[in-house]
This record gives sequence, structure tokens and C-alpha cells, in this order.
Amino acid sequence: MDQTGEGSTVQTVLGSGWVFWDRLQAEGARTNENYNDSMTILFTFDKLEEFAMFWKATPYSRLSNLFYDLESRELKRFKIGDDEKSVDGMLLFRKGVQPKWEDPANCFGCSLSCEIIRPSVKCLDNLWKDLVFRLVGEEFPVSDSITGLRVLDRLRKNEFIKVELWLNIPLQKTRLTPEVYETNKVNFDNVFRHFLETLQKSFPLLTENHIITNDHYRANRA
Repeated sequence: MDQTGEGSTVQTVLGSGWVFWDRLQAEGARTNENYNDSMTILFTFDKLEEFAMFWKATPYSRLSNLFYDLESRELKRFKIGDDEKSVDGMLLFRKGVQPKWEDPANCFGCSLSCEIIRPSVKCLDNLWKDLVFRLVGEEFPVSDSITGLRVLDRLRKNEFIKVELWLNIPLQKTRLTPEVYETNKVNFDNVFRHFLETLQKSFPLLTENHIITNDHYRANRA
């Protein structure tokens, strides 16, 4: 992080710019078209003070403000234009990276995902905070390999949330030299362990067996 400005106007420049997105609930089955339409940029920042302002002044610092409430069976709705919509996902991606596998920063990489059943409000909010703060603070190993984070609300139908960490680390062994593959595998394993440790802070019973690796290249080629 670097500092700019003088005196009371000094601001801390982050190592990367970031963008908060929300994903609105789609009408009917989700397709590529309505996926794009459902995505909204909420806030873009590259300074620590900008991030702190957004985090303190908006409801987006707590997923419990946005996601389906299992206890009260309440579906949160928000006025957007003339319609009322529900948020079914919150995302944080690096500035310039679209939150889709087809983006050049994502298409040869992979993601780590974990489904968490019936999270409490406290654990849900703590997990979101821990992941966001560690991404913005570049606390993950080889943090520049992480392109973004998605937390999806599946509570209403399936009573779980899905957490995804997206990486630009290629893991296609047949497309890489042995040296590059081994380096990528070491970097991937380091991120994997840190991701698991972050999840376990809020959900101690999670193990590495709960985390699935998804290959974006294979998905794009399918």
C-alpha cells in the first residue's frame, strides 16, 4: 500500500483497485443473457479510505442485510427503478476483471468453492468480512493470482450459501511445462490452505473435503 496527499488529506492507495458487484435474482432459469443483466456494479475503489467509507455507510458489509433469512423466512427486497428485486449474490472482483469465466483474466484459471449449510447470521457476516478484508489487504499467498470472490445465496431453496474464490492459476497439466505446472500447483495449494483457514474461522467443522476445485478452461471449452 502507498500513501498519497499531504497532512489530513493523506490517503492509502491499495495494491489493486476492486469492484463490489451484486447479483439480482433472475426471473426463471438463469442463462448467459440474464446473468449479465442481473449483475450491477455497486462501488469501485482503489484507496483504503474509500473502502472504509463504503463498508461503514452501506448495508453491503453484512450479508444478513441482503440474503434470505432462514429464521424468519423473509426474502429481502429492494426498490430498483420501478421494480422490487432480491439480491442472490455478492461479489468482489479486481478492477478491470468481469465476474465471469469468459473474462481473459479468468478463462484459463480455476476456482475454489464451498457450500455451507444453514449458516448463522453471525457466521455469515463474519465470513464475508474476513474474506473481503483479506482480499483487499492482499493477505493471501500469491494474492495477485486471485481475481475475485463470489458468495451466492441458495438459502431459500437449498438452505446453503456457496462461496467461490476465483484464481488466474492454470492447472491444465497437458497444456503446461512440468516446471510451470509444479509452480502453479504449489501456489494453488498455498491459496487453498489459506482459503480453508479463513472458512474455518467461522465454520470450524469444515475440512478440505468440503472444497471443490473448478477448472474454468475446461468449462469454457465444454
